[in-house]
Amino acid sequence: MARLIVEGGQNIGEEFEIAGEVRIGRDAGSCAVVLDDSEVSREHAALRPAPAGAVGGGGAWEIEDLGSRNGTFLNGERLDGAAPLHDGDHIRVGATTLLFRAAPQPLAPGEEPRAPERRGDSQRRPPIDPAGALEAALFALVLVLVFFVTSYATRIVLALVRE
Repeated sequence: MARLIVEGGQNIGEEFEIAGEVRIGRDAGSCAVVLDDSEVSREHAALRPAPAGAVGGGGAWEIEDLGSRNGTFLNGERLDGAAPLHDGDHIRVGATTLLFRAAPQPLAPGEEPRAPERRGDSQRRPPIDPAGALEAALFALVLVLVFFVTSYATRIVLALVRE
């Protein structure tokens, strides 16, 4: 079964299993993937199995924007009509980023498993190094302290010169 994993936004960490046509939006009455995001329309986008005759049909998926105000983006590109989905694709609706994971397909006899397709990696941010982030924050704090000490010392020197 295919899945959507929320990678960014209010619902981060949530996973949705999808089968058949599913809608993404804020309306819990009509959407299977309900997001807490004010930039997402009530019915924002639809995911559905690709028609059997379509390119990549038979287990493939497609996504379509449902006329949302803020648009639906697939790997950083705004959708205009339906577009095929591939394992590892990133979908952005409003301020929410979703990772699409296709259902694993059975291997043919003798076939080797392959790594999932990675598309849109240029749009991904590198992971944050906690040690590097701490070092940067401490450096910024030292700069602020140096500024205030220098400013205060300058005031004292000016006061002494005036006397």
